[in-house]
Amino acid sequence: ARFLRSDAGGNVPQENIRLLLNGEATYTAVYNALYWLLETCEQNDKVYFYFSGHGDVENSTIYKLGFLLAANTPRFNYINNAIRVEDLNIIANSISTEKKARVILITDACRSGKLAGSDNRGNFLVGEQLRAARGNEIRITSCGPDELSNEDPGWAGGRGVFSYYLVKGLEGM
Repeated sequence: ARFLRSDAGGNVPQENIRLLLNGEATYTAVYNALYWLLETCEQNDKVYFYFSGHGDVENSTIYKLGFLLAANTPRFNYINNAIRVEDLNIIANSISTEKKARVILITDACRSGKLAGSDNRGNFLVGEQLRAARGNEIRITSCGPDELSNEDPGWAGGRGVFSYYLVKGLEGM
C-alpha cells in the first residue's frame, strides 16, 4: 500500500486502496473488499490483489477446494469461513472480462502444517490454481506447485521471504 501511494507506485489515492492488516483481514472484510472492486472498477483500471498469509486445501470432499485463510478462519473449517480460491478466480475473471480492467493477483501463501496437518497437497493445489492466468490477468505466487513458502521473524519481523523481497524490489533493490 505504501508503494502504491508513492511516486514510483503511481500515487494511487488512499480511497482507492483497501488495506486489511492482521486482525482486520477477516473473512467478511476480504470478501467486502473483493466485491467493492467488482462495483467500482472501470475499463482500463489496474487492480492489485495482494495476500500474504496461509493457504490450504480442504480434504473432506473430492474437489479439494483451495482457500486463503482469513484472520478469523477456524482450524479445519474453511468452507464458509475462508476465502475460496475459486471465488477469487471468479471475481478476477469478472473484473478482467466484464470491466476490461487489468488484474494483478499476488499471493504469498502456502499450506500451514500447524493449521492443517502434514499433508502437502494443499501447497500444490493452492499454488497451481492461483497460477492459472487468464486473459487480462497476471498471477504471481510465492511458490510453484512443488515448492513451499517460507516465513521467519528474520524477514522484517515475520514476513514471508517472497513478500520481503517483493517489497524490497518495488523499493528499488
